[in-house]
Amino acid sequence: KGVTERLSNRRYVDLDEPDKLAFNDSIIHATIVHQDEPDDGNSSIYSIFERLNTGGTLLTAQEIRTCIYHGSFVGFLNELNQNLAWRKVYGAKSKRMKDQELILRFLAMQFSLDEYKKPLKGFLNVFIERYRNITGELKSSFEAAFVRPIQFISENLERKAFRQGSQINAAIFDSVMLGVA
Repeated sequence: KGVTERLSNRRYVDLDEPDKLAFNDSIIHATIVHQDEPDDGNSSIYSIFERLNTGGTLLTAQEIRTCIYHGSFVGFLNELNQNLAWRKVYGAKSKRMKDQELILRFLAMQFSLDEYKKPLKGFLNVFIERYRNITGELKSSFEAAFVRPIQFISENLERKAFRQGSQINAAIFDSVMLGVA
């Protein structure tokens, strides 16, 4: 896909000999990055990805997290992001995943606040990596921890919640959600 028309939707075995030879003589660059030290997860890989992210539209921290720490937790954040009470409070889905990052912030602070170390970005990275493949009872606990307070806030404050003016203030979100939870 994304090639000239004569090669479109063709597999290697379907190519003519000259095309196979040209393909065989091509160089495909790949870099495999493995972090040995420091032993804090993928912080170095995150930093490399972040530094490479300099052309075009810069990715947000949450967009980078979604790429690096892909797994069931990322899908779980997406599910929570579709919660009707949350949508009522937050509004339209964020194209830059700010809504999902707020949910991640809440879960990280609710379940790991005693482990918090600056910067917040690193704290969130460690949390999402730790629960990258979340399942079962823990997933249910996380879901209940988010859904109960957001349902209460939605019923009582609606779109006024977490705002100073028209935008959601992350610090207000953190304090109100943790207080209600």
